[in-house]
Amino acid sequence: MSERKTNSQQVCQVLPLAHLSLLIPGAALEVTLLQNDLNRMFQSVISVVLLMVIFFVFATCKQKIDTSSKPEVVWTHSPLNGDRFLSIYPVTYKGQFIATSLTANKNVVMASSFLDNGTVNWTYSDSSGLFSALYYNLKPYQNGKYLIIPNGNKLSCFDLHSGQLVWTNSHYNTAENFLEGEENNLYRTYYEQGKAIIARINVQSGALSVVHVLEIPKGFKCYVRSPVPIAAEQMNDTILLTTSIQMSLANNHTTAKVHAWSLRQKQWLFESTIFPDNNAGLGVTKQPVLVDDKVLFVAYKDLICMSTKDGEIIWRVQMSSDMLSSIPLVVGNKIFCALENGRLCAFSLADGSEIWNAPCSGTPSRVSTGNGVLFVVGGGDGILYAYDQENGRALWNMKSTELPKADKQGWFQRTFLFVEQQNRLMLTDGRNWWGLSFSNGVFTQ
Repeated sequence: MSERKTNSQQVCQVLPLAHLSLLIPGAALEVTLLQNDLNRMFQSVISVVLLMVIFFVFATCKQKIDTSSKPEVVWTHSPLNGDRFLSIYPVTYKGQFIATSLTANKNVVMASSFLDNGTVNWTYSDSSGLFSALYYNLKPYQNGKYLIIPNGNKLSCFDLHSGQLVWTNSHYNTAENFLEGEENNLYRTYYEQGKAIIARINVQSGALSVVHVLEIPKGFKCYVRSPVPIAAEQMNDTILLTTSIQMSLANNHTTAKVHAWSLRQKQWLFESTIFPDNNAGLGVTKQPVLVDDKVLFVAYKDLICMSTKDGEIIWRVQMSSDMLSSIPLVVGNKIFCALENGRLCAFSLADGSEIWNAPCSGTPSRVSTGNGVLFVVGGGDGILYAYDQENGRALWNMKSTELPKADKQGWFQRTFLFVEQQNRLMLTDGRNWWGLSFSNGVFTQ
């Protein structure tokens, strides 16, 4: 009896569901109903999956932006009621863009406007001279809702949610106009009485602590760039990477070096020559650009790629001109450089070889990109140029006088911003800000 029961169970395991009625008399109706339920369930699942696929394809296609044709004006904003101003590069925060404008009499107006319609959320104005030394090409530091702006030897921290000034401080005599940071700490180089002081500042409180002091030899001029923090997880350390230019006041003999400081060990890990000695004050004049385990430097006409692991130079190429007003932009395996001589160039990140170069305008802006298109404003003509990212082909250009309320004698300032996710291109002629969109893109909050 036991053996027959086992055989019966084995037969049940291999028979299809439809044949259960052969083993269980009177079960044919129940089996048919069960099959119908399973068929309906299967059809429902297929329908849901098809709807999800259709929705995904529709949403993806709808959100793709065609930047190969000129954008259209969505809104116009005049922060100073038509008065002229100088703007720094704007930043974004939760669907808003924050533009800081400096007037001719050194008053400053900071305004936060919504990207979708240009409506002003808050404004901050100051006429005390707090921003009297504002540099248009400065590099602020943003950590969440906090924005810290360098201005001479001062730092000012703003709450981007409310527009309130959180703190301001000033230290030493002068300082670098570029800030670097990691989370709640930012780094800056200050100068005073023959010393270059590398300092760490707490973002929320503004408290300053000295990391290291470099003595500048008597009879020399020295510039030490604000250090870039690099996490060295295997060493449980943070490395501060900086560059220096030291020039003799007697004969202009110049040395240019790169330095790496260990925060944990409190000592230099290495220093090496980054640019040949010269008598023209030449060296690294821009902040380095980090790309994974590589770092890019621009030293006069040299574009240099160095390993952050050991400080070894991976490759070095010479460009046709230097970069003063722009900075390298890395997208995928390409480096885009807008040069002072009016050339826009693409280089390979792997070996530095030139991929293409195209005519632009002298003293150009920083380069921005979106959906395979590069944007740059010429400093020599104030025109916005658009290029195909792959081959450098010129797609279109735009003058400020094409836009409503524009200064008929004006042109675009270089401090523009493109936010691809929200399909907004922000441009200014020093009297107005415009928000433009590309025709088949959608705004996403």
